Amino acid sequence: MDSLSSDLVLKIIQYLNAVDSGRLEVSQRYYYLVHQYRRLRGPELVTTFQSSQFPPDHDNVETMMGQMVENCKHKIQSKPNLVLYFSTPGASDSLAKKLSSLFGNDSSNETTVVLGAVSPNEIQVYQPKNTVEETSSSMRGEPLTTETCASLMAMNFPGATILPFCMRGSTNNNTPNAINLDFLKGRLNFHNKNRDDDNFWKATILYATGSSSDEVVTGVQALMPNAAIIGGVCEEGHVSFPRFSNEELRSMSIKHLRYLSRMYAKKGASQTVTSIVEKQDLVDHVAKLLDSACQDKSKLETVGFESFFGVVLGGDIPVRSVVSRGVYSILNDNGPPRSFSNLIVDEVEFFNAGEDSFFFGENGPPVHMIRTIKEKSTNRTYSPMQVIEKYLASSPHMAQFMGLKRIGHDGFEMSHMNNLVEQINMFVVVTDGSEASEESLKGAELDFFTLNGKACMEDMDRTMVKLSEQTKGEEILGALMYTCCGRGPKPGLIPERMSDATRFANVFPNVPCLGFYANGEFGPLALAGNEDVFQVGRSTHQGVS
Repeated sequence: MDSLSSDLVLKIIQYLNAVDSGRLEVSQRYYYLVHQYRRLRGPELVTTFQSSQFPPDHDNVETMMGQMVENCKHKIQSKPNLVLYFSTPGASDSLAKKLSSLFGNDSSNETTVVLGAVSPNEIQVYQPKNTVEETSSSMRGEPLTTETCASLMAMNFPGATILPFCMRGSTNNNTPNAINLDFLKGRLNFHNKNRDDDNFWKATILYATGSSSDEVVTGVQALMPNAAIIGGVCEEGHVSFPRFSNEELRSMSIKHLRYLSRMYAKKGASQTVTSIVEKQDLVDHVAKLLDSACQDKSKLETVGFESFFGVVLGGDIPVRSVVSRGVYSILNDNGPPRSFSNLIVDEVEFFNAGEDSFFFGENGPPVHMIRTIKEKSTNRTYSPMQVIEKYLASSPHMAQFMGLKRIGHDGFEMSHMNNLVEQINMFVVVTDGSEASEESLKGAELDFFTLNGKACMEDMDRTMVKLSEQTKGEEILGALMYTCCGRGPKPGLIPERMSDATRFANVFPNVPCLGFYANGEFGPLALAGNEDVFQVGRSTHQGVS
């Protein structure tokens, strides 16, 4: 190869994987060409998985997971900076061990962040057809669910900032171990060098184990108002050990340094930090603790019960989020939701806790109280109970959600119907504490919705078609799918097995898709009748999405 021109060698390098291209780096000439190609190439993503129809023994699991990790390593062309895995419980420990061995002890400055979720139900896998490395009959492009299964998505985004995190403790703010987001806020501020750039952080993959909390999800969203937060509740997982430079440690408060010291000190040694007075001495002490803990944990932390963990993605990273719930509009004769309604909010008041007429207690959330609704076609005004009597009483389906589309907004925001309307003859809309939820509802269009399996399937089809139309001319490298366990994987509310993965594959047959069925999923607020398929902000703990 030494006699070949640089242009031809650069062309050859494009077809080499990370292992083979790494071998060329022993030569100064090839080292330059390899890194020049990686700089110009842009993002890269590969997926792989292993499965068994029956629970295999321990040795077979070790072999399966080893094969999957090796397969991933030989498919990707450059070292990934983010690896995501999804697995059933039987495969997680072995897979984490293999990933730690591959990425955990790397002494280079190129960091690979690993994030894994163990599904309490089943995982979703779709592999495109005709992948060169596929040999198993179970890997020919069909959505798959098995007894023991694990999947990997490895990616390299050269311009991305990727921050792993783990928050352990209670979601009850009144307990001593309550989760505090100040530490995460400090890290976000440190790594976003342009403090005025509200769009630097693009997305967060957030997992919860045990009981979830809306306050944590909305709290993380408040730190990054313009980011998409996606994920869900899993059984357990793994996350890379966070890397802290000396500069970042020096930027922390003493409170946060002591927090790190308590978290990573070995048993019986945590009290030594109380005798440290000078901040620089505390920085040095924490740095030594982290170096020691990093070696002990091979840079992968096991996350058990009552924790929130994940990765924050910022900078040059092409990530966007889509939400599908699936409802029928009662005002549209129990058909698909429309982008408009004949009813608009006429008279509405907004109340904060402590104000007159507020009856949700001193700590209650702000609420909108809709008193009258106007019918556009007749210009007649109705009370909420009159609206129910005219539009909902004769419907064969009960209204489960009330939808409101503010002036200038895209789509109806859905909130659960409550029985307060029968008691006070007002529609009460509870806010989530965000500025967007507190915007006036005056002039907002009003609709009512019911959820069922057929509506979910139809909405997924419509959403995938819209996604295809709105990404024409773009290359979709891969997809992550977090689905409520109420939607599958076995037939139930939705009378199909693996319905969402199947419907994704129908429209995107050449795009790999991985994910899991969650006990509650996180994502931007579900909308009905929205024209733009992409959503950011307003993430919450949702259901059946």
